[in-house]
Amino acid sequence: MPLKWADWFILGYLAHLVEDSFSKAGVAWLQPLYNKRIQFGFKLIYYRTGKVSEKILYITACAGLFYQVLRLLA
Repeated sequence: MPLKWADWFILGYLAHLVEDSFSKAGVAWLQPLYNKRIQFGFKLIYYRTGKVSEKILYITACAGLFYQVLRLLA
């Protein structure tokens, strides 16, 4: 059963928040209700925006998503 467009949008949005949570700055998940930034790497495992590590993370995430889409279509 294929996912609806809204499901894909929500899944993409949540994946984006999770990925941004590994940036050094973190992300405020519940903004504007709660401004505390969450950083999943605990300041040990993180990336900085605009650096090589961000590009590697981006390529890895795209490859993983591409693989999952191929599995759904098969």
